Amino acid sequence: MAYVLDFLAIAVADLSSIAERRTDRMLDPARSHGLPAFLADDPGVDSGLMIAQYTQAGLVSDNKRLAVPASVDSIPSSAMQEDHVSMGWHAARKLRKAIENLRRVLAVELVTSARALDIRTKLSGGELTPGLPAPP
Repeated sequence: MAYVLDFLAIAVADLSSIAERRTDRMLDPARSHGLPAFLADDPGVDSGLMIAQYTQAGLVSDNKRLAVPASVDSIPSSAMQEDHVSMGWHAARKLRKAIENLRRVLAVELVTSARALDIRTKLSGGELTPGLPAPP
């Protein structure tokens, strides 16, 4: 069980890293295809979503540390009666924390994506989709 939990933590760390990179791409004017820096209303004065991306970076870094396998660790216990002790409980606790971090990373990506779509709609001057209300 510990092995499976450890492998899931590795996948969660990778997913959180991918989401953060997508956010970074939306915030970087050199790679966002016309979006303002940090999706700010007034780049240079307004920091936009820069701090949100910093938050993501910290959570991703935490997930990388949480992806270090617990299952490879075993310490004999009970006066050497148990020579191999599963670290499944610890693997489960690490995975739970990594999933909490991933939820937050994805939330920031969704907020960033929504902001980018709002800005893109204003930039393109496109028509509204029939049936949807006009923005304020």
